Amino acid sequence: MNWIVPGKFLAFSGPTSKREPCYGFYTKIPEDYSEYFTFNDVKAVIRLNNKMYDRKRFTKVGIQHFELYFPDGSCPPDTIRKKFLEITENIRGAVAVHCKAGLGRTGVLIACYMMKHFGFSAREAISWIRICRPGSIIGPQQHYLCEVEMQMKQEGNDYRARKDMKVQSPLRAASIDDISETENSPKGVLKSPRKALSETKAAGYKTSPTKVKSSVSKTLDMSPVLQVLPRSPLQGIGSGKGSPKSPSQRHVALNGQPRKMKMSST
Repeated sequence: MNWIVPGKFLAFSGPTSKREPCYGFYTKIPEDYSEYFTFNDVKAVIRLNNKMYDRKRFTKVGIQHFELYFPDGSCPPDTIRKKFLEITENIRGAVAVHCKAGLGRTGVLIACYMMKHFGFSAREAISWIRICRPGSIIGPQQHYLCEVEMQMKQEGNDYRARKDMKVQSPLRAASIDDISETENSPKGVLKSPRKALSETKAAGYKTSPTKVKSSVSKTLDMSPVLQVLPRSPLQGIGSGKGSPKSPSQRHVALNGQPRKMKMSST
């Protein structure tokens, strides 16, 4: 599993009803994820593939579960995309999304949310999701995202106009409850008790969330990061002042143009 948007979207491989061998490893079962989800404020699971486990194994521990099936490797119908956006827009907390491998169907729907609410282009969303979870968004799903990009951005503008909102930063996506304003903090500081997660990783996430929250008394100052997000992966390349010094970077092709390289004769 991989966090795509911190505190909002986690992509993971679909669990099975029992552990089964798979390429030298074993598949996960819902209980393998439940403790981590509870610790990290994951409020809902969205399943996009065939039923491979009983949804009650998540709901019995207080995690909502939604079914939005569409075929493997395909693009989501409008009804599925709209339902996904509606669900995730109304969840106060993080959402864990999976299909069979958590790559194609999972990535394409999260990308739609990123275009609508964070102002990402289709190519930026694809690039970021593949950095976080390599292999995501496959085949025709790439073209689909390019086709719906302007529609998603327009829907995002309409949504923010109704709510009187500005474009969100991915680091402030989980909930308005995560934003704190104090005398000593810049406006819009992200307050996150999950800061202690790395410190408790070695303990296998056994630490009580209550103890973690009480141990984190200071807010996490993310203002320097918020000033530069979202950022295009191509920003600054080939821009004259401050253009890359590395030879490999100087030859990056932009906008689909072929690379121009000086050939030396011998």
